[in-house]
Amino acid sequence: MVTKAFLPLLRQYKPKDRTSRLVFISTSGILVSNPFIGTYGASKAAIGVLAGSLRLELASWGFDVSVVIPGPVATPILSDFDDNEVDTLLKQLKPGLHEEEVLGTYERLMRDFTKKTRVLFGYIAKKPEASTRVIESCLLARRPKTEYDVGEFVVVVRFLSLLPVRLTDWLNSL
Repeated sequence: MVTKAFLPLLRQYKPKDRTSRLVFISTSGILVSNPFIGTYGASKAAIGVLAGSLRLELASWGFDVSVVIPGPVATPILSDFDDNEVDTLLKQLKPGLHEEEVLGTYERLMRDFTKKTRVLFGYIAKKPEASTRVIESCLLARRPKTEYDVGEFVVVVRFLSLLPVRLTDWLNSL
């Protein structure tokens, strides 16, 4: 892990008169559940837990630990995700899904989700520079916050995370 490798160096070269910073990048996808990105969301949620633990462990050494939480970022990962990509994923699932009814349901859900996601993200995705500016402000802040949201979408998702889970599931299904 990169953090583990660099911590001794950060301790060694930390200025005596100010704090050092660790900044982790997570995602708004950790705030509410979404289909088909469970492993991605789990790994990003783990980053938040790791950052919280390190914040407590390293405070006595003068380290501040923050997590930057971007919403959708305008990158090719979703704009390039088309029906051919869905077909490829479905072929990988087929050996485990023997019943055509199950595969058909999964295919419909996956195609609906990717279509809605591409359309939604087309409206709300921020340029990568938005995250860069937030990371820079985190690094330069006199007293950095523990979490930094990137974009208005994250504020909306934070609100949704306060709602009952079944309600957010229903909203996600629309």
